[in-house]
Amino acid sequence: MNVAVKPAAKIAYSAQQSAVIDWTMRGWGSALVRARAGTGKTFLLLACLPHMRGGIGIAAFNNKIAKEIGVKVNDRGLNADVKTFHAFGFSAWRKVAPNVKIEGKGSRNAGYLKIDRILQERPVADHLVPFVRKAMSYAKQRGIGIFTAIDDKKAWQDIVDHYDLGDLFEGEDNEYDAFIRDGIEAAIACLKVSNSLSKEVIDFDDMLYMPLLGNVRFWQYDWLLVDEAQDTNPVRREMAKRLLKRGGRAIFVGDDRQAIYGFTGADNDSLDIIKETFKTQEFPLTVTYRCAQAVVAQAKVLVPDYQAADQNPVGEVQVVPESEFDFKSLVPSDAIICRNTKPLVVTAFQLIRAGIPCHVEGRDIGAGLLAMASRWKSVKSLAKLKERLELYFEKETAKLIKAEREHAIGPLEDKVETLKALINFVGIDKTTAELRERIEEMFADTPEGSTANRVTLLTAHRSKGLEYKRVFLWGVNKYMPSPYAKQAWQAQQEENLEYVAITRAMETLVYVEVEK
Repeated sequence: MNVAVKPAAKIAYSAQQSAVIDWTMRGWGSALVRARAGTGKTFLLLACLPHMRGGIGIAAFNNKIAKEIGVKVNDRGLNADVKTFHAFGFSAWRKVAPNVKIEGKGSRNAGYLKIDRILQERPVADHLVPFVRKAMSYAKQRGIGIFTAIDDKKAWQDIVDHYDLGDLFEGEDNEYDAFIRDGIEAAIACLKVSNSLSKEVIDFDDMLYMPLLGNVRFWQYDWLLVDEAQDTNPVRREMAKRLLKRGGRAIFVGDDRQAIYGFTGADNDSLDIIKETFKTQEFPLTVTYRCAQAVVAQAKVLVPDYQAADQNPVGEVQVVPESEFDFKSLVPSDAIICRNTKPLVVTAFQLIRAGIPCHVEGRDIGAGLLAMASRWKSVKSLAKLKERLELYFEKETAKLIKAEREHAIGPLEDKVETLKALINFVGIDKTTAELRERIEEMFADTPEGSTANRVTLLTAHRSKGLEYKRVFLWGVNKYMPSPYAKQAWQAQQEENLEYVAITRAMETLVYVEVEK
């Protein structure tokens, strides 16, 4: 018996998506797609793949995104190498260093940090070690040694100024200049030692840095697709150049209004740099299929070209005073997002008291709090720790104001106030050991691929790439933008951060206003 096979439904693409697909088939050169939140950028890239000829490489921002794209590529029977930039770099570096180890990876290397080995060969005064570690990391991300000489002190000073590394200084005011000078000299020396050790062991930054510094030959592609292009830095963009064959074509996809990682090394103007460097043709992708129309209307205040697809639900936006907020109305799929950590922790306490399961997303945030709670080794009681924290904040704030680095007060204040809130919750008469136990319980990461089974509280930075049916934006009226964002790029990233937080909501967005 013959059975009729129903043909697969033809996919309908929007005019914006069709323009990029048509360019892939009939155009030339490279393209930049400014894709707003929830506009289907991965869907678009997958639609372009069948029209590409030759080898295809897809560079994703992190492992999670790489895995998600890789599964979709395989499910469609398509062929492309999908990796993170770090994975592309590590593969290239292993050509010249086949026995290289990654710090902390493998049973023989578990817990090992490359910096420990570096400091054995080039000892550094204890008070300079935090500065040296951060300065080296940023130097690798900015390409010191690749684009400028390793000994170029002006380039190092630019890093210090841009990333406010002077905030690590804890001495007397008249010692600040010596701290920066000595720190830069130590960082230069340590970077040279790091490079000499890189055929034995590499750190995360080395995966990008060393193959470029060593001019290692990369496997090259006829097509290169770069996701989350707004989060690139100089070494990622240089690697993109070296991954492309001569005459190869590239598609860079990103949202300049989701550039929120300037403090980690990414450039605030990455997409503009890409457009100039790769001479790209630009395409817009502004219609979101994720966010309800009411949510989009809120985002449009910040990003005017943002649009909702006609079929998107109307949705709802509410404004609720904190005093009227009904915690018992929350369900496990809800998310509470705030600019700062302390309000999340305080809110989590209220949920716990109300018997509502919750967690604060971010094991790394918990690690930072643990580090500060353990800063004074002789302090065992929480009463004494609270006293030390208050004195420490007062002293550091005075230094930051005198050094005209007021914007750094915000993150410090948030961390100190979060710890004080935790101390109050645990009990002022308890010990630092009990505080550490509570921190480890409260801060966690949702396992990859799983659905949250309790209310999730997370910072706006942490929310990027996630989506929830209902989002409660906590204290936008008080915490956004940060009053400490003084530089132009910092102020822009604060506005971007609010846009990111708003666009996590798929159906309902609730502004919870707090007292100022």
